[in-house]
Amino acid sequence: MKAREQAQARSTDGPAASDEAEIRIPSGDVSLASTLYSPKGGAPVKACVVLSGAIAVPRRFYGRLASWLASKGYQVLTYDYSGMFDSQVTRQQRRQIGLRTWSEGDFEAVVSWCEQAHPGLPVLALAHSFGGTVMSLAPALGRVAGLVIISSGSGYWGHVPWGHRKIGRMSFWYVTLPLLARLFGYFPGRRLRLLGDIPKGVDLDWAASCRRPGYVRDALPRCPGFDSLRAPAVCLTFDDDKAVTEAAATWLAAEFGARLEVKKVRATSAGRGGNFHFDYFRPQLGGLFWDELRQWLDAMVNARASFASST
Repeated sequence: MKAREQAQARSTDGPAASDEAEIRIPSGDVSLASTLYSPKGGAPVKACVVLSGAIAVPRRFYGRLASWLASKGYQVLTYDYSGMFDSQVTRQQRRQIGLRTWSEGDFEAVVSWCEQAHPGLPVLALAHSFGGTVMSLAPALGRVAGLVIISSGSGYWGHVPWGHRKIGRMSFWYVTLPLLARLFGYFPGRRLRLLGDIPKGVDLDWAASCRRPGYVRDALPRCPGFDSLRAPAVCLTFDDDKAVTEAAATWLAAEFGARLEVKKVRATSAGRGGNFHFDYFRPQLGGLFWDELRQWLDAMVNARASFASST
């Protein structure tokens, strides 16, 4: 087992073999900053993977995993949500951005881009943390051939055990986030060194959801992502995730899994002392598990091919 882990670690050290291109994808009036990772030298592409990230994490954070997947035959598209990082907007545009903008607008735009770039190839969705919430509201999820949710769950404060973490989250959802969002017109996360600057509408939608047991089901009752997913799905959780509790991850997986079978996979940093909420995307730790992710994606592509050949 130790030799296997060392071999996997060596395989993910350093830059992986992929071509990168910076592109802009229109989403309504916003131009989404996106990075496209492709197999080196124009090698064949198995499928397009759209990677939707955490709420205040730039798309470049996912570059090492995206590049590695590209070296295995996938074209991976990472993007910044409207109003975040390089997808900057005017003050007037920022006022109009809500959570549905990211799901019904941005995710729809990047999926459509992949469909047009590679007609006939499957599109797979990969979501990290808050990206799982974005998926829950995304009608385009009904068009993907597979979904992998990594370290994602309900933000409802009741899923956190009693203690300072629960009190802190209750204060954040009920007071800090909505108050500062209304006061500044956005959440000034960079000044506070907490998350990042997040559009007001997203803040208020998120806070309202996290105050309710049914999360987005209660705050934003129309959840087309939950209701339209028809593809194989995997929910990946970690024993040492310091951001998403098991109860929170179980809730989200059940909402997707109520309509299709969802495999729930547990992984751990094996005593390495990391926080896999983010460490999964770092080759030194998460790279030990990337080949398993590739196998899931391969299985989703193969399942789609088998279905197409039988119809």
